[in-house]
Amino acid sequence: MKFLKLGFFLCIISFAVSQHIATTISSDLPRLISLLESFLNSEDLQTLYYATSGLSLLKHKISNSKKLCSNIASKVNGDEISSIYYGSGIVTALKDCKLPVDKYKNVVLQSEKSGSKLQDMFMGISAAKSLGIKLNNQNILKVLSEQLKAEDTLLSQVYAVQIGQMLGKTSMSDELFSLVEDIMGQADEIDGKFLQLEGGIGVTGLFLDGAFKLADIVGKSPKFLQLQLSKMTNYIVSRKDGLTAKNVYFVILAAEALSTNSFQVPVAVTLHSSPLMTPSNPRVVIEVATLLGKPVKLENVIADQVARKEDMAVIVNKQPFVLTKESNVLYELDILKVTPEAGYYKVLITLNQKSDAKSALVYVGLTNIKLDIKVMTNVVVEDAVIAVIDSDVTSISGKTKPIATSTKFSSKLSADFHQKIVFSFSLKDKTSKKDFEAHQAFVRLLHQESNQEIFFIAEREGSVYKFDLNVGGSEKIFRSVSGLYSMDLIIGDAVIDNPFMWNFADVSLTFAEEAYPSKANVYDEHFEPRPEIKHTFRVPEKRPSTVVSSIFTGLIFVPFAILLIVWIKLGANFGNLPFSVDMIGFHGGLFAIFTLYTLFWLKLNMFTTLKCLAVIGVVTFLFGHRLLKFVANNRLNTKKTD
Repeated sequence: MKFLKLGFFLCIISFAVSQHIATTISSDLPRLISLLESFLNSEDLQTLYYATSGLSLLKHKISNSKKLCSNIASKVNGDEISSIYYGSGIVTALKDCKLPVDKYKNVVLQSEKSGSKLQDMFMGISAAKSLGIKLNNQNILKVLSEQLKAEDTLLSQVYAVQIGQMLGKTSMSDELFSLVEDIMGQADEIDGKFLQLEGGIGVTGLFLDGAFKLADIVGKSPKFLQLQLSKMTNYIVSRKDGLTAKNVYFVILAAEALSTNSFQVPVAVTLHSSPLMTPSNPRVVIEVATLLGKPVKLENVIADQVARKEDMAVIVNKQPFVLTKESNVLYELDILKVTPEAGYYKVLITLNQKSDAKSALVYVGLTNIKLDIKVMTNVVVEDAVIAVIDSDVTSISGKTKPIATSTKFSSKLSADFHQKIVFSFSLKDKTSKKDFEAHQAFVRLLHQESNQEIFFIAEREGSVYKFDLNVGGSEKIFRSVSGLYSMDLIIGDAVIDNPFMWNFADVSLTFAEEAYPSKANVYDEHFEPRPEIKHTFRVPEKRPSTVVSSIFTGLIFVPFAILLIVWIKLGANFGNLPFSVDMIGFHGGLFAIFTLYTLFWLKLNMFTTLKCLAVIGVVTFLFGHRLLKFVANNRLNTKKTD
């Protein structure tokens, strides 16, 4: 029993949990309409169908409808049901347009005959409905039942649901409606955010349209989990930037089904105002609407929590948004009235649907709504002081001079290589009067003649920023370029609404010596020609004298001379060597191999040498084998004779 209660509890949770639907397509409708109108000049019948049907769904007047109508008949192929389907769809969208019904009647009637595929049945029934051709519903239901068993694919099931809604209330309506839950269960999840049917936006859009229309006929709500429907809705919205007429049509078809059905309508919550909260923009304004931008009936819109991301400090808890006077889909909440600190915040929102006992409509996406905002602030510089002291002095007490905020120090400062410049200041949040730590705090020194600029980081110590420049130790950084420098304080941060650069003083720096030549503009040297790089090869080693080289060359032939002498001592002779083709071939091959080695040493590469050696080697081996066989047989016969 406990397990049954737990299962029921989990089922209730799964139906209630949803995913935030972050945007509508209402702001994209003008662009989508313009895109569809651009396809009205297409010569492709299918493209014209999607363009005209999309515009018809949006109730947008189709320009040049008479011209389009006059050309449709010539584009329709009366022998193909798909062509008739697209053509009949176009004339339906154009309204005051007709096609010759008798010309297509026989092909359309084939859709109710046994063996017709579900796709052809869907197209045929849709064409018959558009052209006013009567079909036998009983025959269609019989064929439909047979084909559902024969075609066990997701697309076939989607076509069956569409056929069911086009036929109206029949004996198979409940059976076809039961397919809706099965089809949704076969949807593929993408990145944990989207849900789509195999086949993409076309199949998904066709399914949603058929499912909700069939639900109206049977009077039952589709058994979609809210999480499933919100993920599929986010998938539809993600495809709104497609550039084909087909893509745009199915996005509009799905959005229309999701916005106007009587059972489950996804609600999109979009940040309408800027995410940057400033004194001039203190309110968070959200748009709460259907995908097509239509208002929804809500009891209230509650900001459950507004918390700073850094430490999760809550600044707003259970505060209602207020419906604006300008629009019936915009709600606002004043964030800055609680004077929050600057930073990044997350807004958690819950929508509460207005109860209506007579309606079965349930809004999807009312919970788990998260929006990101950023509270900006203005900062001011306080307690800015500057001093020029000897570099070996550690304490600046009593030696600093104050600088008024946003003004320049009245007198010009001077510092040489024996001195250092010390500058310190504090940053305050203008609203809260608290110390502020900026992400970027720099001091820039700009040479007024050469435009050389040097940047230093102002280090934060406690609540005070400090800049300490030892002139003598910074010669390399400044390239020892003496002269008058402007000193600027640069403050910036992602949450600062008034980033600034403040020229607070001028200082004359004097270095020990000019280590680098001064230029009119220090950046010019980056664009001057680089010095030519002259490469010097290594000097070859001294070669030995000609006499030494000749002696060692002669020594190469000594082993060959020794071989000849040994042969003579042993009595070697050529008496048993037959004069034959084998002998000539074998010794000729040896000579050719030595010649090849010589050529390899002089000019041939390894690959050419190996190719030639393979041919010569085989020939030499064959002749050598025959020659040795002859010599062995001759020696054997001589022994027998003896």
